[in-house]
Amino acid sequence: MDASANTPVSFSAPDESPGFALYDNGFFKAGLTGRLRTPRSSAEYTELRGIRDIDWTVEAGGFAEFWTFNKLRARLELRRAFLGMNGDVADFISIGSNSTGLGPSRSVRA
Repeated sequence: MDASANTPVSFSAPDESPGFALYDNGFFKAGLTGRLRTPRSSAEYTELRGIRDIDWTVEAGGFAEFWTFNKLRARLELRRAFLGMNGDVADFISIGSNSTGLGPSRSVRA
């Protein structure tokens, strides 16, 4: 018997990092997340002229996601970048539903 057939599909935004929840009570989730960034070179992107090239970068950290009502949510991701790039990354993704995404998505790099 497949229990996943009765489980609703979880919403995720295209700019959301993959991860898995360590805690989930239905309206609040928290867990681990990560992202792998490809190299960026000024030879490939003219916008990067004068900036040093960046090798493969791994970003690892955590997320917290809060569902208000039954259809709206806010998600915060905090990640530490290492290897190619060093620094902290914070992504805020807000307002989503089970089938659509709308609203601001902000990324801050320090």
